[in-house]
Amino acid sequence: MTSFRNLIFHITSIFTLIVSGCSTAESGAERAPAQLGSALEIVNGECVNPDSSNNQTDKLDVVRAIEQCPPSTDACATPVQNRPIAPALGPQKYGIVLLNFDGSPTPAWTKPAVSLKILGEVGAFIYRSSYAQARLSGKVFDWQQIRLHDDAYCSDIEAEIAKIDAAAQGELLGFKRRIYLFPSASRCTWKGKSSVNGERSLTMLNGWPDELTIAHQIGHTLGLRHSHGLACGSESYGHDCTRVEHADPFDAMGARTQGQFNAFQKDLLGWLPPSAVQTVTASGRYTIAAFEFLASRPNVLKIPVRTHTNGSKDFLYIESRQASGDEPTVALESEDSNLFAGVLVHLGSESDPNSSALINMTPAHRGPDTANFIRAALVANKSFTYPLDDTHSVTITTESVSTTEATVTVQF
Repeated sequence: MTSFRNLIFHITSIFTLIVSGCSTAESGAERAPAQLGSALEIVNGECVNPDSSNNQTDKLDVVRAIEQCPPSTDACATPVQNRPIAPALGPQKYGIVLLNFDGSPTPAWTKPAVSLKILGEVGAFIYRSSYAQARLSGKVFDWQQIRLHDDAYCSDIEAEIAKIDAAAQGELLGFKRRIYLFPSASRCTWKGKSSVNGERSLTMLNGWPDELTIAHQIGHTLGLRHSHGLACGSESYGHDCTRVEHADPFDAMGARTQGQFNAFQKDLLGWLPPSAVQTVTASGRYTIAAFEFLASRPNVLKIPVRTHTNGSKDFLYIESRQASGDEPTVALESEDSNLFAGVLVHLGSESDPNSSALINMTPAHRGPDTANFIRAALVANKSFTYPLDDTHSVTITTESVSTTEATVTVQF
């Protein structure tokens, strides 16, 4: 069994490195229930353990990470070792460099238009998502020539931009986060790509970008990984679950809509002030305000569900999304989403930034992609039970949902 598993892991690792450059995680010991913890990753071509302090039982067990990077839609992040994310508070500075291919006419993009798109429009999204605690600032630099034609392949473009970035000088050196924007390259299939690092990052945008692509990449530069979905067959949670890459359709760190980052992601960034979070350790009835704006009551319930041997914890996060400028109401309503009729429940581990997982409360809805999570909310008069160990569990029941608040009961 061990030899077979190792063979499968190495085949998967090689495939992942060649095709997408994304990291891969493999299951550890076979035991139930499925839990979150650290995972094996491909980093610089090597399999590493991001958290060596954990023993074997603290690995990502039955939940298997599927790190697929859809080439035509999503901006894949360069894999890095899991590490704590520094709070992203105050000004977040970006140097934006315009690039053009050899022999191509200069695009009609102006520096003010690029600044408005990235620092203005997406900056406003970050400002709202952070509850006015973070904002984007920076400068757009003059055009530079890239020594390639516009039919160059992705790998050649990436290598050339890496050279340009390494040779940066002058004022650009003062920006640890740099964004390189170039006209659409016909043979490069991704729309954007970024290193995942809260301190220093390099981002590449292929063609005039949409706001979702930019917001997704900005999330990566702040240290965020993708927002996944947890697929457990016909159950919302069980012994054989798969963590599906990008599958959270309500979060810009998924691959579908420009919804605000979920509660787990905001917690990692330090965007949830104490007044916005209520940690629940006792049975009771709890009311939370709609997630998008701070209110007089908490916006998020945070339920500890497991403590690892190194002291880190896994949590269930409960939030109530309602119609605002950041929630894709038209697209989701047309697909029969129940987003505004219930609460969302995410599972995340404070020791693993790549552990964001939306739990699907309507698991039989549609196929094994992001559409499968369109009806993931726990609606009124429905309950969800999560196993804490072999003999204990916690049950969450949605009592009511309105445009301003939601009430749930928690029973240990």
